[in-house]
Amino acid sequence: MEFEILENSADFKPSDLNEIMVSIGWDTEQNAASVPPHETYRVWRTYDYVAIAKTQGKTVGVLEAFCDRDNFATSYLYCVIVHKDYQRRGIGTALVNAFNKRFAHTTTFVVTPLHKAEGAGEFLQKCGFKDASEHFTVHMRKRNSI
Repeated sequence: MEFEILENSADFKPSDLNEIMVSIGWDTEQNAASVPPHETYRVWRTYDYVAIAKTQGKTVGVLEAFCDRDNFATSYLYCVIVHKDYQRRGIGTALVNAFNKRFAHTTTFVVTPLHKAEGAGEFLQKCGFKDASEHFTVHMRKRNSI
């Protein structure tokens, strides 16, 4: 399968992103349909780095990340998601490779929620990340109900 990786591009359809999220169980069709397209673009602009994987004009994978403001020492890989029908074809690896190339000068942290993490640890290790959970305590605050 041929695909291309686009970095920091707005060349995507919000409906493609919604379809990816629904396909992997991170959203429901009903909720995805209720989000106006301009909201997807607004959220997209909050990330310091975004890479998308496209095949035949369709977005099938996304990587989103943050970095310190000077792009100096630390980056945070927020998510790597690939449409369920396109997984295990090298798309996720290509997205991470593009990120790693761009942020090789930084230490990168990834926090993976356990309920969404099936296979994530193995995938990240394959991409050069090490399990550092013994060195960190993670705290969270849940969002308020809407």
